[in-house]
Amino acid sequence: MSLEPDYRLVASTLDDLELGSDTLLLYAVYDVLELILDHSESAAARRGLVHSETGRAIWIVPVPATRHEWSVMWWQDGVIAVFAYVGPWPLT
Repeated sequence: MSLEPDYRLVASTLDDLELGSDTLLLYAVYDVLELILDHSESAAARRGLVHSETGRAIWIVPVPATRHEWSVMWWQDGVIAVFAYVGPWPLT
């Protein structure tokens, strides 16, 4: 089942990536977002797991093949993939 994206929480990060010069990182991030939308139930789309204070399951997916250590954090809300974070990992 494919999910619909909700990019509101990460829109400024994605905009910055699109305006930047690191196209390898940009394409790697888009590949992860596409993986999550098209294969949300796969192990690859649910590599790590944390729980929010309210108990919400938030999945962590590393962005591979870049010189940066980045990840995407997301959760599923019905048929929506809510992207909560795109950026350096681990969080500091």
